[in-house]
Amino acid sequence: MEHQRIRQLDGLRGLAALAVVVSHCANAGLIPEIFGKGFGKMGVALFFALSGLLMGRLYLDRPFTGRDIWGFAISRIARVLPLYYVVLLLGLIFGLSFDGAPEGLSWGSAALDSALLWRGNGVLWSVPVEMQFYLAFLALWCIVRLLHLSFVQVVLCALTAQALWIAEGGHELLRDWGETLPLWIHLFLFGLLLSRIPDHSRARLSRALDHGLPPATGFFLVALLPLALPELRRQVGLPVMHNAIDPISVGVPVALLFLAFIESRGLGWLASRPLRTLGALSFGVYLVHLPILSLIQRTALVEVSPALAALAVAVLSVLIAAGLHVLVERPAQRAIKGAAQRAPTPCTGNCPAP
Repeated sequence: MEHQRIRQLDGLRGLAALAVVVSHCANAGLIPEIFGKGFGKMGVALFFALSGLLMGRLYLDRPFTGRDIWGFAISRIARVLPLYYVVLLLGLIFGLSFDGAPEGLSWGSAALDSALLWRGNGVLWSVPVEMQFYLAFLALWCIVRLLHLSFVQVVLCALTAQALWIAEGGHELLRDWGETLPLWIHLFLFGLLLSRIPDHSRARLSRALDHGLPPATGFFLVALLPLALPELRRQVGLPVMHNAIDPISVGVPVALLFLAFIESRGLGWLASRPLRTLGALSFGVYLVHLPILSLIQRTALVEVSPALAALAVAVLSVLIAAGLHVLVERPAQRAIKGAAQRAPTPCTGNCPAP
């Protein structure tokens, strides 16, 4: 089934990338610290939920055949790995050239974990978690399509199992392991659940919601985001849990995703060209902004104007991400998909005779 493109989701992806950049600039002392220490992970949570939504809309209605599995694997590899490994390599070269390179972009066990996609350590922690979700998604896709089980029931069982695991303190056992899929999988699953809402139902939901809410609701929600900032809540004495299980840190991104998914009138500004462009470059911005931040911190600009240094980080991240999109991402994706089309395609079920 072909789904229409939802432009608000493109803009929301750009907003998530901006949250990550802002958070790391705050952690570096360039802007007020209330924008750091967990705000970036709210952006990552939004990325995870968006990923689940995209995977559900693209693949869950397809049959689970060798051809479709092959297409899924090639598409995900081409989308994530070329730019990831280029930035990882450049980061390691950066780490040899400068002291104080970000963790995971300097030689050491964290860099090895990142390269092997083994676990989420260092600044690129979310990419191994994302790749692990793709493997989990294949299992879910298989269960739903081949065993003819209810998708919603399977997802609810997975969410229940995760909740029980967290309630029993299972996540504490993985504290030294870094960020892992079991801790974040509910974000992907929320996105998958949203993907099951058909387009005609999205339209009805949007009309019903917009009828009862003023047009400025979307701006109001974003204006309330500072109240959700983990560090601000800590400073006023409110309890803050790990980002993956904190109700506010999870609830706000999921609420924004839902409103953007149904194309609520209050979030129509997310479909603006600047945010959609930033959304198209979001993966590159996410990957390159910390090395750029490390370089900017070594300049006199930090002493002259920390806020201007933060702006420089954001602008340079977008510009370099745009260059990498043209020079690395798109050529690599074309090359990988072209090679995959020329290769023999695996098949399952009724395969043609040789």
